[in-house]
Amino acid sequence: MLAVVASNSVYAQALRTEEPVKIYQDVRLDSLMALHRKINEYNLAHDEHDGIDGYRVHLFFESGNNSKDRTMEVKNGFLRRFPDVGAYVIYRAPYYRLRVGDFRSKIEAEEFLRRILRYYPSAYVVKTKIKFPKLN
Repeated sequence: MLAVVASNSVYAQALRTEEPVKIYQDVRLDSLMALHRKINEYNLAHDEHDGIDGYRVHLFFESGNNSKDRTMEVKNGFLRRFPDVGAYVIYRAPYYRLRVGDFRSKIEAEEFLRRILRYYPSAYVVKTKIKFPKLN
């Protein structure tokens, strides 16, 4: 019985060829993978992966047609009112989000939230990664 099993495995290995494996795929797959890489690179550059624990104020989110343009309009309006506060657009499918500030404590973030509630009544504080504070 053992000899039969051994001979079958030797025969199966002899059938292998040295030709490379051919993969048939939709031609659009390469462009889809390129888009996926581009989105990931954007998210790493603009997202909250680097930094320290802290808080930001979430101002706005939207999905659908023109959501990026609308988010950028809200960001630009915010920066006109508060030019010294950082504003960050984050994309996580399917939403574009706008978060502002780099607050080390929740108290700081809530104080800023009270200042802007008349302009952005649906804003709220979120715990996230923030940029490292600037050293003097």
